[in-house]
Amino acid sequence: MNRFEEIGVEVGGSLGTVLYWRAAGANGNPVFMRDPNALAGDNGTPERVDLARLADAPYGTGFPIYYDAQANDTRLSGNFQVGGGLGFRVVSEDGRKGLDVLGWMFHRKLADRVSIEGTIYGGDLDLFDDVPPSTPSFIDGRDKTEAGANVEARWGRFSLFGQYVYQDLAGLVRRGYEVEASYRFPLNGLFALGDQSWFNWIQPAVRVSRIDNAFSTPAGFFAPSYGWDWSKFDFGLRTGIVRNVDLTVEYARHDMRTKAKVVHPDELLVTLRAGF
Repeated sequence: MNRFEEIGVEVGGSLGTVLYWRAAGANGNPVFMRDPNALAGDNGTPERVDLARLADAPYGTGFPIYYDAQANDTRLSGNFQVGGGLGFRVVSEDGRKGLDVLGWMFHRKLADRVSIEGTIYGGDLDLFDDVPPSTPSFIDGRDKTEAGANVEARWGRFSLFGQYVYQDLAGLVRRGYEVEASYRFPLNGLFALGDQSWFNWIQPAVRVSRIDNAFSTPAGFFAPSYGWDWSKFDFGLRTGIVRNVDLTVEYARHDMRTKAKVVHPDELLVTLRAGF
């Protein structure tokens, strides 16, 4: 539900050997826009505002959706966010099998405007009010509520993660889910170089994600993609090259449903990760 860390505090504890709880308070990160393929894109940056420099914008506007931006204020002022969760966890004695289920909820009041560095657009409610003249506002109130459930399971080399989210942004309701499954096959080192074995395991994975919006943006709104429904299908393969070094190749198939057609801004991504 949130890609970036929030500035706040979290406490928790256990209720017996299976149940656990969490409570949190934070400066809620401002609501802004983000293109899933290009981070925040160039929305509102000087390159997009100054037509003479438009060709210098490397990402364009993209197809932005509502998203929580990075924290930009360390002061404990403004609209504070509170939340909590209740979960249960069971794990086998050898730690190879387990199930973790967590239900959670967060709430805060949206600010009239939050300044976002590098763009002329403001976050929170200021991002909703850019409607054409004589068009009624399509928001209601200023409450921001998010609730959902996470499920994490492991059975030997098989792992599963799922999440369901319900969100209400000033009366704009959307729902989303994500399910990811993977299995790790040991290779036991295809060959050795010096005293190091190479290519020790391989892990295929598949992920299905979806966002359903229960609202429509008004005609002439500056970002109609806010109201488009979105499905994404990811297929990936990760391999462990040497200890703490792995390579991931993944392909994402996007189904983005506009009012006129379905758009497919698909992408291929290759990631080399190293940690020592």
